[in-house]
Amino acid sequence: MKRYTILLLAVVAMTGCDFMQKEKVKTHKQWNQARSRILCSVGEKHLKAGSLDNAQSSAMESLSRDADYLPARILLAKVLLGKGCYEQADEHLQHAETLSENLKTEDSAKSPMGAEIAYLRGEAAERTSRYPEALMCYQKARALEPSNDAYLMASAEVLVAMGKPKGALELLEVRLQRIGTENEPSVLILAGEVAMLTGNYARAADFFQQYLDIKQSNDPQKPQRFIRESLAKAHFFAGNYRQTIESLKVISNSHTSQFSDSPVSKPCWVHIMIGDSYMALNRSREAKVAYESAIKIEPSDWKVWLSLTKACVACGDGRRGIVAGKRAMELIDNHAGSQNGAEMIEISVVTACAMLKEKRPADAMRVLATSAREHPNDPMLWCMLGRCYSAQGRSDRAAACYMAALRSDPKHKLAKTLLASTVRK
Repeated sequence: MKRYTILLLAVVAMTGCDFMQKEKVKTHKQWNQARSRILCSVGEKHLKAGSLDNAQSSAMESLSRDADYLPARILLAKVLLGKGCYEQADEHLQHAETLSENLKTEDSAKSPMGAEIAYLRGEAAERTSRYPEALMCYQKARALEPSNDAYLMASAEVLVAMGKPKGALELLEVRLQRIGTENEPSVLILAGEVAMLTGNYARAADFFQQYLDIKQSNDPQKPQRFIRESLAKAHFFAGNYRQTIESLKVISNSHTSQFSDSPVSKPCWVHIMIGDSYMALNRSREAKVAYESAIKIEPSDWKVWLSLTKACVACGDGRRGIVAGKRAMELIDNHAGSQNGAEMIEISVVTACAMLKEKRPADAMRVLATSAREHPNDPMLWCMLGRCYSAQGRSDRAAACYMAALRSDPKHKLAKTLLASTVRK
């Protein structure tokens, strides 16, 4: 009996030691897991602060304590994406994807963090120009988390990169119709930008205006200069010139804008676009003022001087038009590497028009002579030379010029009109 008692005590002692050993291993594992989570949390803070090296060290130390800790694996992938190590990042994301699938529960068919993993894999593919693969990843992320508009916008951007902006626009429009514009106004900005790419400028203007209306109602004091600039450009390309001017004036006159009352403090393109809009509305005097303001900012831009020349001719200020035209010719001559043949013809013709308004046909002919020698088949140059001869009372030479224009372009309407008027005289 005593022997059996001793044997029983030995078995109990051995079992207790095994149990204690298991408890010790379990406690150590729990400690490592807890430590891993703390290190990962620290790494996430480093990542938010932009300290990639520290974030990477924390993520790797976290994984060294618990290789299956999913957030640490994702954190490391994010750091590698930030460092441009896209292939390494994707390897960790594939590992994370496997871990995520294994963590599915009976209560949920979705893998934890699966949408984020798919999105990050899409980002790695997009950064290496693997657009079809990136699109598939973003679509998977959208399927797992339909309410996250970041995944939708990423899909749209990849479609644009693939040369399918219309598909991107359709995707965004369906989203906006389903959730309403008030729920996610940032989608409106991307929709507007994509609409601009497709040439649907009126639709783009509508998107930008909807965004401004939402933001204005939420925070009327906050400026939205960038969106207002986009709205103005959309209106301009859509041919809505009055709305363009109104939008640009809001930018220029906003009390919270960076612009002051001085014309020089506004970007040059604002004045140019205002001027172009006024010209399209046949309001050349106002266009002239806008171009003069642009020249104060960019005095060496020959294109602005050309625009000013046109405005001066249109409003009858031939003297100022001559000065502006000559300056445009000087600047384009000095413009290194410029393929300026067509532009030089245009400057010559417009400057000649200004000279004819000042009753200086001989000077106009001299301006046209160089371009005519270099471009003897340009019908517009022949038409202008004909007008110079006509202004001197030399109808026969004028008619010969118009005939030369028609030989270059038998369908040239201006040449036909000028020739007919000369014959009638």
